[in-house]
Amino acid sequence: TEAYRGIHISQGGRILYILGSATVLHRFDLTKPFDFKTAKYVNQFDIPSADADSINGFSISKDGTRLFAVDEGADAEPPVLRTYSLSPAFDLESATEIHSVDLSGPLGNSEAGLQSCRDVEFSRDGGEMFISCMNGNDFNNNKIHQFSLGKNYDVSTATHLGHHRIVYPGITSGIPRGFSFSPDGMK
Repeated sequence: TEAYRGIHISQGGRILYILGSATVLHRFDLTKPFDFKTAKYVNQFDIPSADADSINGFSISKDGTRLFAVDEGADAEPPVLRTYSLSPAFDLESATEIHSVDLSGPLGNSEAGLQSCRDVEFSRDGGEMFISCMNGNDFNNNKIHQFSLGKNYDVSTATHLGHHRIVYPGITSGIPRGFSFSPDGMK
């Protein structure tokens, strides 16, 4: 059976993307917004990765012209954030990599494997980017890193602002796989 790692909903609930555990991103179109019973399979994109199981999170720009994929890194490989161009918008078959950034520097990952990147989200206007990371050796040292983008949805213009530590008191195992914000960004 397929294990799924993330979802993203676009176009006011008319497009649903699901990331499978084998780095395959699936697109479904919904004839009725947010009614998953009306979903029709459209296509898929096999996201290139360091390991067959290392893509853990993704996001799509509000206008559908950019796909972002977080490769957690495998063994000695650093975590990487890849940007793909989509033209026409929202079309996975047109995905072309246009940029990648090694996240080990901005996130302070000095020891391979300690910080494993899990998900990426953007503010509503694309001016802020957030990347979640988990620490395999200390389950109370998980973080969401915040970046300011000089140009909306352009990760090459990112400036690391800091991080928020996520603490789960009493939890000694488990991996936070994703996160999301409310539409107004307050929750």
